[in-house]
Amino acid sequence: MDEVTLFTEACERFGFDLRAYDKFIAAFENFRAALFGIAIVDILMPVMNGLELSQKLMDIDKLIAIIYLTPNNLRTEEINKGNPNLQWVVTRPVRVRKFIEEINSVLALKSNMPLL
Repeated sequence: MDEVTLFTEACERFGFDLRAYDKFIAAFENFRAALFGIAIVDILMPVMNGLELSQKLMDIDKLIAIIYLTPNNLRTEEINKGNPNLQWVVTRPVRVRKFIEEINSVLALKSNMPLL
C-alpha cells in the first residue's frame, strides 16, 4: 500500500475527509473550488514543489493551516516564511497515529484562532 492510500484510509477511519491529488494543478484547482481546513503538502512534489503550492494556497486563503510532509533530512528554514502559526512539519517516515494526532492538534489550534 502506498503512502497516499495509507493516509487516506486512516483519515477516513478517524472521520476526516481527505482528498489526495498527485498533480499540483489538480490540487490547486480543487482547493479553489472548495473549502478546506488543512492542506497537507508534500515538500518534494514534482513540477511545483510543496512550498510553491502552499504559497499559492495561502494567497487564496490566508487562514489555511498547512502540514508539510518532508524527508527527515530536509532543512525546514524555508517552510516558515508564511504564517508560522498555521504551519507544521511532519517528517518521514510518518506513523499513522502520529499523523492523525498532528491533524487533531492543528484543528484544535486553528479552532481557537481569531478570524481576520
